[in-house]
Amino acid sequence: AISYKQKEYLYSYFRSKPPELNLHLHKYYEFLYFISGDATYIVEDNLYKIHPGDILLTRPGELHTIFFQSEKPYERIFMQIHPDFITEFDLFDKINSSIGENNRIPSDIVQSFGLYDYFKNVEHYILNRVPESDAMIKSYFLQFLVAVNHALDNTVLPIKPTNNNRIDDIIDYLTDNI
Repeated sequence: AISYKQKEYLYSYFRSKPPELNLHLHKYYEFLYFISGDATYIVEDNLYKIHPGDILLTRPGELHTIFFQSEKPYERIFMQIHPDFITEFDLFDKINSSIGENNRIPSDIVQSFGLYDYFKNVEHYILNRVPESDAMIKSYFLQFLVAVNHALDNTVLPIKPTNNNRIDDIIDYLTDNI
């Protein structure tokens, strides 16, 4: 596991057996780079079958969870970013789209816009500390946000690509009982 936390952002890598996660929300943006596992990502009423290399975006206040279909190891990297870090710049209209929209960035788009590279660059400066590490990490977080916004601005993403009655039933149950 790798973890790095500052006031405005957090970086975390881990690999484990699939955790049991309840439907939840955050006060910050979360960008999850999915490495491995057998899972469906649920955001609001939308389902996203996720694949290695996908990035999952949740905005502050979006109800979300991950539902695992098997016991395959779950490996992921995520970056959490406080809204104050984003609102300092008026550049992120696509990241701030409507609740429950554009939550999955497919791996081909991640690759074509070089989004994974920002995760690795942040990790490099976490693991290889030099005097300018904190400044470099902050700059890569900002560059990542600009690149994601650019990717979302230049790509049409499916809102609800997965149709799974079992998951629909789970979402209905959670919606009725929360």
